[in-house]
Amino acid sequence: MLSTFWGRTAKDWLEEKVFARIPMYTTLRGLTQRFAGIEDADYPVVEVNLYDSDSRVLGVRVDELPDGRHMVYVPSSPMVTIGQVHILPASRVTETALSLSETIGCLAQMGLEARKLYSHNSRQT
Repeated sequence: MLSTFWGRTAKDWLEEKVFARIPMYTTLRGLTQRFAGIEDADYPVVEVNLYDSDSRVLGVRVDELPDGRHMVYVPSSPMVTIGQVHILPASRVTETALSLSETIGCLAQMGLEARKLYSHNSRQT
């Protein structure tokens, strides 16, 4: 139905008149589309050392600040559209060769298939 003229018109009207007025709708929509691969996403997947320990979390580097620190979004599992933003020194952020869409899929499945994710991609140093 959304592929027809009337379907697209109705969708556009709903987004403009109703959904755009819902707080955070536009932000969540954009983030969800990036995760789904609808929009171009050139944000690297990173492993993050949050607490100076041997534990690592997967995140997405969304920006590099002028002082060299990194802004990293760490999605929650399994709800990847919910998470936290951390500002970290570069020494605690390791860029990987992991695909954003595959990583998000793995996190949405609570880490299942992580072995497959890492076997197809190697960490960059």
